[in-house]
Amino acid sequence: MKKDDRGMYINAIRELDLTPSEVIMVGDSFRNDVLGPKMVGINSFLLDRNNVSHFVPRIFSIEDVLLF
Repeated sequence: MKKDDRGMYINAIRELDLTPSEVIMVGDSFRNDVLGPKMVGINSFLLDRNNVSHFVPRIFSIEDVLLF
């Protein structure tokens, strides 16, 4: 499976014995790291190190996840 395949996220959640609301995904690809997880209810954040995206929620460093 590819990262944008919702099955990948569903399988990972099951393997970890978690619910989607217990998982956070952070990545620098809007399609793969934000849209894919959102399709199954995972909170996801776009890591926008260069401040070029207009997508919200986005973070500028991995430490910013702690703010949410």
